[in-house]
Formats: sequence, structure tokens, C-alpha cells
Amino acid sequence: MGTLDFANIMLATFKFLAAAMAAGIVAQLMKVLVWPYIDMTTFNGVFIQLVASFSSGVIVYALFCYLLGSEEFIGFLNTCRNKLPFKKIKIGDQGEARGM
Repeated sequence: MGTLDFANIMLATFKFLAAAMAAGIVAQLMKVLVWPYIDMTTFNGVFIQLVASFSSGVIVYALFCYLLGSEEFIGFLNTCRNKLPFKKIKIGDQGEARGM
């Protein structure tokens, strides 16, 4: 049986916690910054505030995870990069195949 690497688990937890706190703070601040410029009595105004705060929170979360060097987040980014449609495996011989 292997042992749990408690120190690395706590370090990864701290990194995610710091990123989540930063994202939450930025999302709340973005709501306050957007509020004076839009009409909050309409659906469109509330939706714009939602999109602005959500997108800024996601960007800050991703940025903090990347800057803190979260292994899980970097692995996720590498997986996404490998799944891009224009990143195909090159085969040495791509000549025309002919029948008999």
C-alpha cells in the first residue's frame, strides 16, 4: 500500500483555495463596477452583469491556478491542447494508396 502525500495534497488545496478566493473577490467587484453603467431593471442589464462577473471570475481563477503552478490545472491545459482539431499526428508516408 502506498502512503498519502499529505503535504502535496494540502499544497494543492491551498492553491485552489487561493485561486477561488481571488476569483470570488474579482467577480463581486465586477458586479459593482458594471452596475452604474447598465439598467438593472431589465433582463438584459442583469444578464450583462452576470456575464461580466462570471467571465472575469473564470479568467482570474485560471490565471491564479496557472501562476501558482497547480499540477492539476496544467495537466488539464495540456489535455486541452492535445485535443485541438488542428493538432493531428503526422504519418511518414501519406502517398496515394492504389488497389491491385
